Amino acid sequence: MTDLALADDNTPVVENADALSVVLCGTYRRDVVGLRRAAQQLSEAGCRLLSPVSLDFVAEEDGFVLAAHEVGEAPGAIEEKHLQAMRSADFVWLHCPAGYVGTSCNAQ
Repeated sequence: MTDLALADDNTPVVENADALSVVLCGTYRRDVVGLRRAAQQLSEAGCRLLSPVSLDFVAEEDGFVLAAHEVGEAPGAIEEKHLQAMRSADFVWLHCPAGYVGTSCNAQ
């Protein structure tokens, strides 16, 4: 599954309220195929992906990749939605191909 269903307010549509919710973090620019595979495997395991809502990235702004529904939104607003999803998720999955996590996941 590459895209999840979206409600009018761009929030994911919940199909199984009992499913564990997950957020994919890490690099979205390196190994997109692996990122999609992880999302697919999590979905097949019965998990509900809260963020990112779409893995079909169409643009990049200052090193920040954007899905079609995010074009025109400020990166900070997108990141805040992602952080909110992390706070409400049952767990976070870190995508780190070859150990690379990117600057947004590095501990300071």
